[in-house]
Amino acid sequence: MDFLASIAQRLGVDGKSDEATVLAALDEALAEQASNEEQPEPVGTATVKIEPDLSALTKVNVEQMLKDLADAVDTPSVSSPVAENTETKEQTSEEPADGVISLDKDVYDDLLRRAAIGDQASEDNKHREAEELVAAAIKAGKVLAVKHDQLVAATSKTTTV
Repeated sequence: MDFLASIAQRLGVDGKSDEATVLAALDEALAEQASNEEQPEPVGTATVKIEPDLSALTKVNVEQMLKDLADAVDTPSVSSPVAENTETKEQTSEEPADGVISLDKDVYDDLLRRAAIGDQASEDNKHREAEELVAAAIKAGKVLAVKHDQLVAATSKTTTV
């Protein structure tokens, strides 16, 4: 079997086809592959429930992050009382319960990653503020420099951002 016949066979064309037929089949297969790559299938979806005991500012921030993430991945799958709902009743068979946001699993995973980064930044900020507070107290002569690490640890636990 020669090269052209083996390629034709792999493309689902008769092995005795001419070059033009094989090239046309190859072009069709490549175009189909390119169109599949442009529109990947979503990996899955995740449901997020925003707890009612969160502060209003936190709720707004989380909902805005969800909306921004959905816009970033160009999916209209975020539904929230604050965010614009792009789905119609015909598109979805069941509406999410009040306070529940449906989003793509990739978006949810990215949200969790960003939240972890935010938590780390908050902890770093608390530690920096505690360092500054203790340094100012040492400079003012209110505490001994020997107690620096102990005071920073105690202060960073109680400092709120």
